[in-house]
Amino acid sequence: MIGVGIIGLGTVGRGTYNILRQYGSLIQQKTGIDLRVVKVAEIDPERSRPCEGEGIAVVRDAREVINDPAVDICVELIGGVGPAYDFIMEALNAGDSQQSTARRKG
Repeated sequence: MIGVGIIGLGTVGRGTYNILRQYGSLIQQKTGIDLRVVKVAEIDPERSRPCEGEGIAVVRDAREVINDPAVDICVELIGGVGPAYDFIMEALNAGDSQQSTARRKG
């Protein structure tokens, strides 16, 4: 199993979470890779409610996702470039594979 941690459950984060939850078995069938969301970080409790009760650890601090040994891939989806960049660098330094949608505004 490959543990996925998601930082940010806005529009893109929720979509990513939903795709991995809904199509996880299909992804495994087609690729042989068992991807599972194991932890998410979201500061807004309303956004994290869909994860509660599904065996997904929900935290407010992104560093808990980055430093969790069960997280093999850290997906940063908070947007912007300030904190997003810092989280990306921390994840890379922690040895996690990482994906980001960080982008500049303007």
